Amino acid sequence: MIESWKKSASQIVQDLHVRSDKKSCMSKILSALVRSDVCVFDLGSGGYLTSTELYDPSTEVWSLTGSMTTGRYYHTASILTNGKVLVTGGYGSGGYLKSTELYDPSTGVWSLTGSMTTGRYGHTASVLQNGKVLVTGGQGSSSSYLTTAELYQP
Repeated sequence: MIESWKKSASQIVQDLHVRSDKKSCMSKILSALVRSDVCVFDLGSGGYLTSTELYDPSTEVWSLTGSMTTGRYYHTASILTNGKVLVTGGYGSGGYLKSTELYDPSTGVWSLTGSMTTGRYGHTASVLQNGKVLVTGGQGSSSSYLTTAELYQP
């Protein structure tokens, strides 16, 4: 069977913005949550949004949920074995981010958790079978490509 796409409801906050260099820019991370909801983190026009939205595919409706502490883009979002979502790094108003945040879908609340040792964006994050999260690569300060890895223990 071939899967198909269909148009759905629009987000509350627009997800496509034009940067000052006039190139289209979209930074959106989608993470499947409980009940197949989708949480979206988005780059805002002229800044970094902290707002997040949930999408319910059964009703095709977007709804606002709790806000992150730090606005960011080019970060990762990983679903942990406990059902929470871990957001790591990215780029924000202060540059390359070391900070990480946890989203609890049962409360709709974001909370800061331990920071990485290196600020990075454009990296990868993989949830391992033991529940830890392996963060690798990306770009760091002075726009250098990173060859380092870090391990998050929930």
